[in-house]
Amino acid sequence: MKAFEMDRTLIKIVAVTPVPEFKGEKRDHGVSVTFERMFENTILDEFDPDLREALYKPEDGKPKLDDKGQESFTMPLKGVKLTARKCLSIQMPMKLRKDLAGWQVVYHRGASEQSDVKAGDVKFSDFTLVDACEGGSVMLRFKGYQKLQPEVQGYVDHMAQTEVECTFREPENKQTDLVEEADKKAKSAKKKTAAEKVGGSDDPFANSDLAQDDTRIEPNPEPQPETSDAAE
Repeated sequence: MKAFEMDRTLIKIVAVTPVPEFKGEKRDHGVSVTFERMFENTILDEFDPDLREALYKPEDGKPKLDDKGQESFTMPLKGVKLTARKCLSIQMPMKLRKDLAGWQVVYHRGASEQSDVKAGDVKFSDFTLVDACEGGSVMLRFKGYQKLQPEVQGYVDHMAQTEVECTFREPENKQTDLVEEADKKAKSAKKKTAAEKVGGSDDPFANSDLAQDDTRIEPNPEPQPETSDAAE
């Protein structure tokens, strides 16, 4: 979901809520951060391919009127084709079904990287379309569940109701371990049959009792005459 990525972008942190988890006798602590930010309405395509066309249409050049009937001058976003609102009777906010797991979030607290607060394996959920605005922008609110080190969680707690520069990165593709892959190939390789070994053998005595390779045929032992007690 490339449209959701951001690099050092201001985003409002609405709330920071501790989330205790119980795993047997151990108690683990997580935190749910509620974010809110304006996006281009093209991000709606990530939730439903028909949603943006249901809410927007191309500009027709006619003046826009606000709720009070006064003329509104809203500049459409550059590069966005559907920017004029339609179906104004659709009630907002609107719940959107989407879960994004494995993301990385960086909270930039200062000018140096040492002051950043980093969270990995973040799960975004509870997406809500707060408002679909004229001009092609939409306000989204969503939650990010994450686990933070105890020594830095206090920094994030104090970010509530403020705008903070954040970086959102998509999950990184795990690189295949070459050694592990080689082991799997070796285990899954088919064993050669005796016929395959004969076909590829350089031994002139292959497939005989004189063979020096794995195709050697052991001669059958000759049957021994039976002895009886009477002969003794």
